[in-house]
Amino acid sequence: MSTELEIIAVEKYCNSNNVEIEFVHALHAVGLIEIVQSDNLENLYLDELSKLERFIRLHYELQVNVEGIDIIDSLLSKLASLQNDYQYLQSKLSLYE
Repeated sequence: MSTELEIIAVEKYCNSNNVEIEFVHALHAVGLIEIVQSDNLENLYLDELSKLERFIRLHYELQVNVEGIDIIDSLLSKLASLQNDYQYLQSKLSLYE
């Protein structure tokens, strides 16, 4: 079993999906996605593609800039955490009922 994660070249992904490479670099610059260097190529982990595709939809379909995407991602993460806390507290409360 290989422990290496599968990757795709940033340039190849951008060309096949009509995405500007500068947009992917901007997402990387604010820490929303990770770009790794391998054989002098910039690569993305395949397990990050769903997140990248969500960011692409926000940017290209809703015209949200990178800073806005960063805020939206942060708020969605906090919301997910609060939902988990709520479910945990609900299960604890049901023990006392």
